[in-house]
Amino acid sequence: MEATAAAAAAKKRRFGRPTGQGPLGSDGLDHISRLPDAILGEIISLLPTKDAARTQAVSRRWRPLWRATPLNLDVDSLSTQERKRTMFVSRILASHPGPARRLSLPFFRLRDRYAKLDGWLRSPALADLQELDFSYDIEDEEALYPLPPSALRFAPTLRVVELRTCHFPNGMAPALHFPRLARLTPYRVTISEDTLHGLLSRCSALESLLLVGNFGIRRLRINSPSLRSLGFSASSWEGYRVLSDGISQLHLGTTIFQKMIAVNLTTSIRTVKVLVLDSNGPNLDVVVDFLKCFPCLEKLYVSHPHKVIKNIRSYDQLHPIECMELHLRKVVIRYYEGKRPDVDFAKFFVLNAKVLREMDFCSPSNRNLKWQDNQHRRLSLQNKASQVAQFTFKTTSRTRNELTRNRHTHELSMSDPFDFTSCLCSSCRFFFRL
Repeated sequence: MEATAAAAAAKKRRFGRPTGQGPLGSDGLDHISRLPDAILGEIISLLPTKDAARTQAVSRRWRPLWRATPLNLDVDSLSTQERKRTMFVSRILASHPGPARRLSLPFFRLRDRYAKLDGWLRSPALADLQELDFSYDIEDEEALYPLPPSALRFAPTLRVVELRTCHFPNGMAPALHFPRLARLTPYRVTISEDTLHGLLSRCSALESLLLVGNFGIRRLRINSPSLRSLGFSASSWEGYRVLSDGISQLHLGTTIFQKMIAVNLTTSIRTVKVLVLDSNGPNLDVVVDFLKCFPCLEKLYVSHPHKVIKNIRSYDQLHPIECMELHLRKVVIRYYEGKRPDVDFAKFFVLNAKVLREMDFCSPSNRNLKWQDNQHRRLSLQNKASQVAQFTFKTTSRTRNELTRNRHTHELSMSDPFDFTSCLCSSCRFFFRL
């Protein structure tokens, strides 16, 4: 044993690395290990789970740091083999004392392992958990498995929650309080109206909410003074729309939208700066009603693939729309194909948006210069209302799912979370091929 240790020490000296020392810099000195424990712990917490655990082997200086750092457990990154992932999770939870910063457990295959899952969630290593990302790997969305009650023990400390493809248990919300929860994403979750309303009422610090394709909700009421960003997509046979057969009315204050058409316009909400209408075929009447509801709107994104659009609204100069006159600076039309409904829809903004600075036409396929020149003529760009407006044709991808399209709803640090061209993440770079 002594000979083995001596040989290892000699090998380290031969390669210029003294025994017990961490990674060396270009000058042969270990500068990283000289950093305070708090900074090293922060570095470790940002590493992938396996790499973070491996830092224990760097040197004696690093050995206790992983156990002293809040656990970041990303189960999907541990192995491509399910059996090994299960083994690694059990080992990590057994060896780390806690607390935990993040648990990502996506597409969990339940089978007969409910007790195993429940045991993981009750582990002391996950104490004071701040971020939870959980979903089941399912085949039948009509029979979603329930979220384990043990997952809700983290309610007092959670800041970020993303739940997918599971059933949220009824009757649990009244007993729960989420005083720190800032970001919430239920995605294709079965949850009753009363449970969801009770849950939201107990999220006093909620800043961003993304609801995508959930089941069991026919009437949704959101009353949250702290909410800064809201993304909503409801299931329908035609895709995902703001209002669907399941939810047919949208109330904004005292303004009511019935199947996307404003029944009355008695409320104006002046705090909304960015609006995304991602639906199958919003007509111009619908968009104009929203513009009136949000008079200080600065950026508008509209998607309307696959459907003929009726554009019958003309701009009433005697009753001008405030945002069209003073605030609307950017318009993006996604899935623009250059057909007559598209052109008529776009011309409304070309000819009437007085302070427009940029307008993007995003097409699902490459368009040659001849096509673009023809669009310039048909759009009457020479008669644009704003002399400083710039018009750009871009190519986009159709392959983004609902969650990816809305992934930046929670990015409150971004001035415009829907401007994919300014984002460097892989999915957004793919979506806009510039």
